[in-house]
Amino acid sequence: MLAFCLGIYMLCTNSFAAPPGLLQASALRNDTEGMFWAGQGDYVRSREHLEQAVLESPYQLRFLLHLAWASRFAQDYPRAVVIGVRVYALAPDSGVVHDELWRLYSALGRREGYDQEIVLRGIYHLEKAFESGRLTGDNDPEAIQELKFLLSMESRLEEASHHTWGVRILAEGTDPASVALWRIESLPDDGVSRKDQFKVMDRAISRQQDWDQQHKNT
Repeated sequence: MLAFCLGIYMLCTNSFAAPPGLLQASALRNDTEGMFWAGQGDYVRSREHLEQAVLESPYQLRFLLHLAWASRFAQDYPRAVVIGVRVYALAPDSGVVHDELWRLYSALGRREGYDQEIVLRGIYHLEKAFESGRLTGDNDPEAIQELKFLLSMESRLEEASHHTWGVRILAEGTDPASVALWRIESLPDDGVSRKDQFKVMDRAISRQQDWDQQHKNT
């Protein structure tokens, strides 16, 4: 876990670097401390520092992305989504941001169940991560498998919506009694229209079909 956290830290540092004079020394210190405690698995202490870093430098993408990531691992999905939407608004073309957001929406769906909005957001950011070059199917088999899963889930939701409004499908093995921690219908607006979501989904479908064709005999 520590090695993974350090990798995330270095990636975000390189992707969202800023001149040292633009960052408060205390914010940098809190960000470093926060990622250290995340590496130790102490997300309570980690997020205390990361929240402080964001408070001190509210528009520093690196700090925001670290906080979204730590909130996801702490399973505080409402906070992770709020911060994730802020990050996306500041860097809508970043492959790193798209990569974090599809993982967030996939984790949220597995925990709280899938509705159309969660699935479409997951597909949107996953396809965008592929298009940015951040992900490739051959090097990221987990991502291409998740894309297939989300596309199949969207088809199931589309079929179910013909019969029942407001469908939510629980992931296999999810205890229904544990699902009600918050309303996924109250997701903050990320500024992506339904039209744009479906446009990107069409490209995701083509990607999956091409992948299946290329690997049909492997």
